[in-house]
Amino acid sequence: MKVSWFILSIIVISFLTLVLYSCVFSEEDKGQILTILNKGQTLPIKTGNFFMVVLNNPGSGGYIVQDPPEFDPQVLNLLKMESRASKNSNLDGNFGEIVWTFQASKQGDSHIKIKAIRPWEKNKKSIEIFEATIMVSK
Repeated sequence: MKVSWFILSIIVISFLTLVLYSCVFSEEDKGQILTILNKGQTLPIKTGNFFMVVLNNPGSGGYIVQDPPEFDPQVLNLLKMESRASKNSNLDGNFGEIVWTFQASKQGDSHIKIKAIRPWEKNKKSIEIFEATIMVSK
């Protein structure tokens, strides 16, 4: 009997959280999530809306991501960059993911380029791990 109340309370709390989230944020405000599958694409977004770029951390190859990424600060605002631990941390070479959260601040176009380097390779250029064009409209 105690277990069923516990399960019921989890279901009710989850449902209320979803309802509250849906009421506070419109579909557009929730934002798009860009991944490596969006590399090289041109993506539209409306002024004021949010989007995230989520990529695997390239640390297994000895790379570190250059911070901040290249973008037009007149068009986009980088709100935060965070590293997230892997959900399956028992896999060798899995360094989790890196998430950049942006807000479209002004109408226009901005390229986003995310590069990585190996710090000990002084004479080598960085590698581009993600690039996309964001078209911000009203």
